[in-house]
Amino acid sequence: MRVTTNRTVQAMLLGLLLLLPTSHAQEPLNVTEVQPAAEQGHARSQVALGIMYYLGQGGAQYYKQAAAWYGKAAGQGDTDAQRFLGDLYYLGKGVPQDYKQAAAWFRKAAEQGHATAQFLLGGVHYTGQGVPQDYLQAYTWFSVAAANGEPDSPIGRDAVAALLSPQQLESAQKTAAEYFEKHQPKTSKSR
Repeated sequence: MRVTTNRTVQAMLLGLLLLLPTSHAQEPLNVTEVQPAAEQGHARSQVALGIMYYLGQGGAQYYKQAAAWYGKAAGQGDTDAQRFLGDLYYLGKGVPQDYKQAAAWFRKAAEQGHATAQFLLGGVHYTGQGVPQDYLQAYTWFSVAAANGEPDSPIGRDAVAALLSPQQLESAQKTAAEYFEKHQPKTSKSR
């Protein structure tokens, strides 16, 4: 199971900040600049604010505030927020560790085409954390994530494939093709 590194989160933050409504596009933003838009319900600002709290930009790390802001954006259907909230539940940062909640948030984002969430959902199906262990579902979600461009997914998919019988693999490949058609990235609420 891959855990988000600070470097990965910082790169995501930079990308998200470019989407925020601001006149300071060339300058780094801080919590006080992002918070007004987040409080007005702007989901991308809520995600960015959550990332800032998670990273401790401008102060200490505040995982509970990160979780709260991710939750607001996740409730609006933002797939990054859903995935990040899943990460927090998986790790037990800012919220009680709860693999079932993590899997549920990964699934919400995955079903909207979020490739990293698809990979993470494959991972929890592989390990059985928060969901019943199911190699067919693990293979399916790793395959969909790979087809949607998640770079680590082929490793998971191939590892699971080695555990399946030829009949199971054929079934999982068929399901993966169906899921791929159904769970494409949504441009309005994903990265």
